[in-house]
Amino acid sequence: MIFRTQNQMANKTRDENVPLEGKHRWKTPVLVIIVVLIILSIVGCDNVLAKLIPQEDSSPDGLTLSLVSERSMSSLELAHSLALAVRSDRSAESVYFSIPKVQTDDLDDTAFFQFIQAIKRGISGQVTEIISINNEEKELILASLEGGNPSIYELAQQSDFYALVDEDNSNNPGFIIAIQKDEDGSAYLDQDWILGIITLDNYMALYFEAIDDNNFNALHSLLAGGTNPASKIEEDVLIARCQTTLAYYQNSIEAEKDQIELKSIYPGYAEVEQFAALTSNLNQRVRRTIRFKEQGNSLLAIDPVIETLSHQDLDVKVGGETIIAFDEDTEELRVSSETFDKILGTPLSHGNDTCFRTADGRNVFTVEYPGIILTVLGECTDGHQKWSGVLTRAEISYSNFEMGSGLSPGLHINELYLRYPFARENEYLLQRQFEEVTITLAVQVETGYITKLTLTSDY
Repeated sequence: MIFRTQNQMANKTRDENVPLEGKHRWKTPVLVIIVVLIILSIVGCDNVLAKLIPQEDSSPDGLTLSLVSERSMSSLELAHSLALAVRSDRSAESVYFSIPKVQTDDLDDTAFFQFIQAIKRGISGQVTEIISINNEEKELILASLEGGNPSIYELAQQSDFYALVDEDNSNNPGFIIAIQKDEDGSAYLDQDWILGIITLDNYMALYFEAIDDNNFNALHSLLAGGTNPASKIEEDVLIARCQTTLAYYQNSIEAEKDQIELKSIYPGYAEVEQFAALTSNLNQRVRRTIRFKEQGNSLLAIDPVIETLSHQDLDVKVGGETIIAFDEDTEELRVSSETFDKILGTPLSHGNDTCFRTADGRNVFTVEYPGIILTVLGECTDGHQKWSGVLTRAEISYSNFEMGSGLSPGLHINELYLRYPFARENEYLLQRQFEEVTITLAVQVETGYITKLTLTSDY
């Protein structure tokens, strides 16, 4: 193994040779004393690897921790020990009993083993290098823990972080582990930190198991703990979220358990990468990032399920009458002054300063009515009195306008989540693709309410 820190540690232990001719004059007691001194010097070596003695029949990797130091380990030595523990179950057991009890914060061997299994999911091969991360990288970790448990955040601030680089991912930055520091600066493994990682690891396992089994009740029970629905509409949103999640995994992608890679895990935050194939095209692979985060003493799964704009919401209505309609044959949003003027009256603005001719001889113009602004590609005649064409953009800000599903400005955000449970994860952009065009609905949200709906098409 190669181990280095940012300070490029270069301490070396030199062995001194004993003259051969002197050995014949030593007596047995002297030999015993020398052997004891050699053992003590090995135990006192800064590098924890000096405690490893090869044993052919001891463990699968041929190594065993046969000597235990009663002195405290340094931060790097503890990181080194965790790197050894991920090699095998036998290694984990040996490492646990090699660490001084004062540095395990009353953590029992069962919890230590579960902790090692959790971080092991992020390391596919044998660790070949340990790198001490810099302050900039540490700040990114702290940022991911903000808003979670304050005591965990404080522990993170007082921790040293190391990247474990394994032989299978030598080009990657490595899987990061943390070693805590007490008020005196002594290194140790904090029980709350480790139990927090175990809790999150179990949560992730239950989440993916519920999805693999297509188990609505299990998924609902798990997510309810994070959302804590306090009203009927919040419960309905949770139900919609569970249904949409399972439908997405059942109908849109194909992903197996072994296609999930743990990228990071800390108490209250974890990130995994999932590799899947699109059901519509199995040759097309997608990479998805799923995050798990503690918020308000609860764990949340942030799974970016792709939302598709409902066919209903391709139309816009006012007073029960349709003013923007999607044409199935031409795949266009058709609009005209005949419809708008009849329902909304004379436009607030439309004239020479809002009407332009394109290079191919068509007109692009903007027409504004109270609560809605249209941009149209089409024809404008009779001195701007009549117009018709294909809608390229509609900005809707009044509550009397609504999409086909009833979505309109002024509604509470939960009304959006009832229809599109993952609107937030999709950055409030909902799309529907056709052969020739993509139609997008952008939802603007302020203080928990919808303030504007913008419908666009890329003609």
